[in-house]
Amino acid sequence: MKLKSLFQTPPKGISIRTILVLFYILLIGLVSIILIAVNQYLLNHVLINYTVHTIKQTNTYLESQIEKYFYPIAENVLDTARYIEEGVIEPGPSYKFKIYLHEVANDEPQIFAAFWATPQGDFYSVKREGRRRFEVWHIERSSTPPVYYYAKINPANQIQDVRKKLEEHYDPRIRPWYKTAIEKNRLIWVDVYQSTLLMKDGYFPELLATAMPVYKDGKLLGVFSVVITLDELTDFIQKIKISEHTIIMILDHNNSLLAITGGYNSDRFIGYPVTAEMLAAMHIKYPLKNILPTQEPSQQIRRYTDQGRYFVTQQIIKATNNAWKVIIIVPEADILGPLKTIALISALIMLAVLLLGIGIANYISKKIAAPIQELVKETEAIKNFELDKPTIIHSKIAELQTVSAAIDAMKKSLQSFKRYVPTLLVKKLFTSGHVAEVGGALTHITLLFADIKDFTHITEENPPARVTYYLSEYFETMSRIIHDRHGTLDKYVGDLIMAFWGAPSSDKFQAQHACKTAIDMLKQLKVLNLKWQQEDFASITIRIGINTGNAIVGNVGSTERLNYTALGDSVNLASRLQEVNKIYHTNVIVSEHTHQAVKSLFRFKLLDRIAVRGKQQAVCIYELEPEMSDEDLKNYNAKFEKAFDVYQKAHWDEAIYLFQQLMLHYPDDKVAPLFVARCQDLKEKNPTTWDGVWRLYE
Repeated sequence: MKLKSLFQTPPKGISIRTILVLFYILLIGLVSIILIAVNQYLLNHVLINYTVHTIKQTNTYLESQIEKYFYPIAENVLDTARYIEEGVIEPGPSYKFKIYLHEVANDEPQIFAAFWATPQGDFYSVKREGRRRFEVWHIERSSTPPVYYYAKINPANQIQDVRKKLEEHYDPRIRPWYKTAIEKNRLIWVDVYQSTLLMKDGYFPELLATAMPVYKDGKLLGVFSVVITLDELTDFIQKIKISEHTIIMILDHNNSLLAITGGYNSDRFIGYPVTAEMLAAMHIKYPLKNILPTQEPSQQIRRYTDQGRYFVTQQIIKATNNAWKVIIIVPEADILGPLKTIALISALIMLAVLLLGIGIANYISKKIAAPIQELVKETEAIKNFELDKPTIIHSKIAELQTVSAAIDAMKKSLQSFKRYVPTLLVKKLFTSGHVAEVGGALTHITLLFADIKDFTHITEENPPARVTYYLSEYFETMSRIIHDRHGTLDKYVGDLIMAFWGAPSSDKFQAQHACKTAIDMLKQLKVLNLKWQQEDFASITIRIGINTGNAIVGNVGSTERLNYTALGDSVNLASRLQEVNKIYHTNVIVSEHTHQAVKSLFRFKLLDRIAVRGKQQAVCIYELEPEMSDEDLKNYNAKFEKAFDVYQKAHWDEAIYLFQQLMLHYPDDKVAPLFVARCQDLKEKNPTTWDGVWRLYE
């Protein structure tokens, strides 16, 4: 198939002007016939479907919001349990632990209290008492004599009004949250309960708790729990508005009412099973059998016509491990009333617009012809790969502006396409007129792999958006260097960059260009690090591996997606050399194949003769442009090569002595100590076969 076939001139046909005029005449003739049917369809079918769709969207939104409501609470419990298990937090009577509990309770507005209880009956708690006031409860039965302690935390995080007595009979070990957490041995949500220890505004509220047992080396340290009141849950769903008369109920696995919006005097029914009498008392007219789920709840929406038309949907809340249910009741009139009026107005407007269409059809047809010719010229420009000029079509017709914008977007997409594929390759593809196909050829190239040291640590210490910003700045800088040095940027893999020289265009200076690229990358990285330090971002170090050899270069992939890349042993060796930097504490390692091509142009330091993982063939490796003066490098290489020759001949004692001499003369060198340790190990093992090659198979 030819790409240029997409740009061929179509055969002549009916003019656009004639088509438009005929279209509008036929359209107006049909409108009068189908308008009544369309309006009926909109009112009796489309609007109903729209209502169902709206409820589903709201249902999904409500579920996500409720999950967001519970998620930070569960996360607080899991995080605290992990901190205690890892020893980051030491629970007990200390001031720091009380302040930590205060921070947990103050972290989310829906949290009412935070508990820690031990198998010995020790109990530490911080409870919310107003907007910014908290109370501290402290029972320490493991002390002699036992300590019973009560205090308050003011807005300045100061503990004051200390009292040494409180409810001595309170034992957390018999409480539902403690017993259930130990029984289940996981994060749990307990059923609704009341506690005489937790009073709010003069009454004992219905409580909801999540708890997590903490073990260390198989021993139970205690249970951490966070409590919310159902008042906060009701206040939360009160803020979710679907329509004026919508009722939202949250039930537990016993169909007890946890929270509700709407309903007369509904607060006094919180915590009780939902019954027909309860609905009647709350002035909710809908039958109980239509509200409570008769089977496993789902997002299916049921429409009822008794007691007025209304929709009911039920589903499980996924934020907790218990079978909590959300029930939404939406009167049909709340949704369809405004939409019926809008539908009628829309139909009248549509009719008026269509009637005006005949009058302006002739005018539009004249205005379309000239811009279309301009669009044809733009498609010819795309065919010739002329993408720099923006597409500007002088027309007030929306459709032509849309086509113009699409062509301009096509140009920008092709310009973006050049960023994914080498520009020269894209131009060749357009010039040939052929679709890219799977295939490759054996080509002599030089490959470069560059990877950021400890990038995982950087991602863990910084927000994703910040990491992405600085990684993009790094990629932009390094990619520009590769491009300026005539390289082909193959791909990014995480923080790794792969590039090569010698394809798609041949390059007789490919090894030189690759080495200069590595040097420039290190220089420019220093500039980036200085800039990032001023922006309080971590400095980074990169490791680079370079190899020269034959590889299969071409299009690899499927008929749906191709990647212009290089494959083969030479590619694998370059990738391995990048990893080997960490062993020799270097930044740039080149193979002997690259070294042989450019040894007179750059300074090198011999590192080793190795066989990397996946290869039996050995290769000498060199450090490119080590940080040493010319004189020191010359002397170092002479001494190292002598020691290395003895090492390869398995004269371990002599080799150890020579490498130790290197360490004395060059104390900053990281390679000589490595060989001393290696020779000592080889001397002890005394291998029966030794060819002087260090094999990196692990």
